[in-house]
Amino acid sequence: MAYIEQLDELHGKLEPEDAEFLQGLNESYAGYAQAIESMERIMQLNRFKDMDVKEYQESVKSLDNSRKVKHDACMSSLSITNRIALANGMAEIFPGLEGMDRTRIADAYILPVAKEYETRAQAQIKPEKSKPAKQRTPVNAPKGERQSQHEQQYE
Repeated sequence: MAYIEQLDELHGKLEPEDAEFLQGLNESYAGYAQAIESMERIMQLNRFKDMDVKEYQESVKSLDNSRKVKHDACMSSLSITNRIALANGMAEIFPGLEGMDRTRIADAYILPVAKEYETRAQAQIKPEKSKPAKQRTPVNAPKGERQSQHEQQYE
């Protein structure tokens, strides 16, 4: 069973407030994925800026610290999710966290879950049907064609 299906199953077993907490943990993975993408983009852009080596290194260090904070939060979220699953009679959803390399955990667990939640979020956003624009009479139109502001408002 894929991680998402297991998370959905766990979500269904929880009380509403606990399910909401779990949902927040799972959605936080998208923040980590975005931090990685932003870091890569900014690093590429910085290569073309007029920066000396020290400024560039400081920029990379700052970006990496930001990414690391989000990564550590995701690692905690994975562990908490496993504990919630075990407490609800399920197996660990993300097994082997203790012995696994940080990068491998990100590639195996965090990024796939983040991508799925991002896809779900995008699917829930439905574009509104656009309404045709009201035809307004220009202010400088001849007197017989002009409408008062009040009349235009209630067309």
